[in-house]
Amino acid sequence: MRRVARLIKFLAVCLLFLVSVAAAQPVLLGFSRPARMRLVATGVRLWAQVCLRILGLKINVHRLSGDLHSTGRLLVSNHQSYLDIIIIASAFPTLFVAKAEVSRWPLFGWLSRLGGTIFVDREDPRSGVKCAYRVSRALRDGVSVQVFPEATTGDGSTVLPFNGLFFASAVRQQTPVLPLTIKFQTVNGRTADREALDTVCWYGEMNFARHFWNLLNIESAEVSLMIDESIKTARSQRAKVLARVARERIFRSFANADAIAAARAEVPVEFARADARAQPEERTGNEPATAEDYIVSAMLFSFFSSSPSGQGEPLRKATPRGENE
Repeated sequence: MRRVARLIKFLAVCLLFLVSVAAAQPVLLGFSRPARMRLVATGVRLWAQVCLRILGLKINVHRLSGDLHSTGRLLVSNHQSYLDIIIIASAFPTLFVAKAEVSRWPLFGWLSRLGGTIFVDREDPRSGVKCAYRVSRALRDGVSVQVFPEATTGDGSTVLPFNGLFFASAVRQQTPVLPLTIKFQTVNGRTADREALDTVCWYGEMNFARHFWNLLNIESAEVSLMIDESIKTARSQRAKVLARVARERIFRSFANADAIAAARAEVPVEFARADARAQPEERTGNEPATAEDYIVSAMLFSFFSSSPSGQGEPLRKATPRGENE
């Protein structure tokens, strides 16, 4: 019964959002493109906040530093589920980058298109650069964009390696990069073990419809959203190294999520013990450029010098590596 009630409420909220945004299109056309994108992103944030309540998800936001209200940033985070989009959208008015298949999903495809999502097509070998151009243009207009650099969803046990392409967009516009860390803490009041994580994490060959139907039956779930300090960018930085720095910060927060949550709740914990594991050395982005950097830079320059059409990015198949790269 809980599933049916939640499904009806969820669909009602989604349809209301669709109708509202569609009806507002004539009015939105009177605004500039950046203002229109920011208004839509704000609408998506309200939709996400309502959806979280319906699904029984409680978000514990831990501000390690940074400003929640700044705009024009590249938001990056680990990726474990379609729920990540709702979680991040509930805290930040932002556009998202998603795989092209999402645009063809019933209801969710319509929602994502109206929400201004930038789609990437894994079948098009040049679509990644085209998509990076669109991300750069949105950042230039002062609109925040959220990307998942892992390029795939993980099982919630670690943080996969990051793809550096979209970090090149931030470097190009000298836009700050804001690392976000998502970690599910409890499901139905108990610590999120492997079985519980499979209820909220969607990855591999999991069937979406079956997974979402099972998700509707949970009593509640708590997830930590940890906001790290923004990483400043400069033209001299390398996108690949910037991606590695962001990944290291996110992995550190992911590994110490329990200690961070306890510290915020003023629960006595030995914070140093939680942070005792060896962490990879952070890079500054000033290391000598490689051939790969020159190739990516040249491709981006060719698109920034023209007016590209189309969108999409080939998503690589990420495989877990060791915790320290």
